[in-house]
Amino acid sequence: MIRAALCLQLLSVSCLVPPPQDVHLDAALLTWSPGPGPGNASYSVQFLRSVYNSRLWEDVSSCARTKLTSCNVTAVQQGAERGCVQLRVRAHKRGVTSDPVEACSTQESSCSVAFNLTARPGLLTVHLSRQRPLVDEYGDHALHQLYCGREGEKLHDCGVSRSSRSIPELQPGTRYCVSVQIVLHSRLLGAAGCPQCIHIPHAGDEASYTRVVAAVVPLIAVIGTMMAAAYGFLFHREKIKKCLQPPFQWPELLSQPLPEHQPHPFFYVPSDERFDGLSLVLREE
Repeated sequence: MIRAALCLQLLSVSCLVPPPQDVHLDAALLTWSPGPGPGNASYSVQFLRSVYNSRLWEDVSSCARTKLTSCNVTAVQQGAERGCVQLRVRAHKRGVTSDPVEACSTQESSCSVAFNLTARPGLLTVHLSRQRPLVDEYGDHALHQLYCGREGEKLHDCGVSRSSRSIPELQPGTRYCVSVQIVLHSRLLGAAGCPQCIHIPHAGDEASYTRVVAAVVPLIAVIGTMMAAAYGFLFHREKIKKCLQPPFQWPELLSQPLPEHQPHPFFYVPSDERFDGLSLVLREE
């Protein structure tokens, strides 16, 4: 609705062609979805190229005015610094070109950093992955540009950070989205990570969550103990019986020492064995 109103006010021709959606970079494969409305649009993929002290967007020759919704950008990555490249896609229809949409990276790589979000009342925290080769190699010259904003709105600059960072003064009950892009020597490098969104809870929501966790965790522990006991009774009954049996004890009579000159009461072995002689008699016929 907002975009349509702006189109009517500004009479921008680019509004006549909806831009592509879900422009994602997965390793060397760039994919996107057609924008809303009738189809039959063509698309052009562009990459950001550094020329002396300026940076210009140039078409990827193999994916210019294509009817496809994907493009292999291996050749472009091979010619870029560290294989990192920024990409964008435009739609064309009836001689009119849409606004460009920049690609975001769907996976962690040497050109992007993985991150996740946690939220508390009034703020969220961006947790950056510990696996950051560029930070280990370049130190303070490798930073992270944070973009944030309410879900459904364009993300804006939320500062630069070397490590995980909290973003305060957010409205509770609202979903906020964050994207992270690597900055090397004060210049953006590669595609930004695809936005992640999280709900900012109210103060009461956090207290309720704590109470629920405090009630559920003991219950889970009890159920787990009961299940373990039932499993042991059904499948390890004999072992349990052996473990519960009292230890074997020798009779008290056998445990007492024998007197020195008293013969053994149970068995006797003579020192000199005696044998009766045996004669063989043959009868004569």
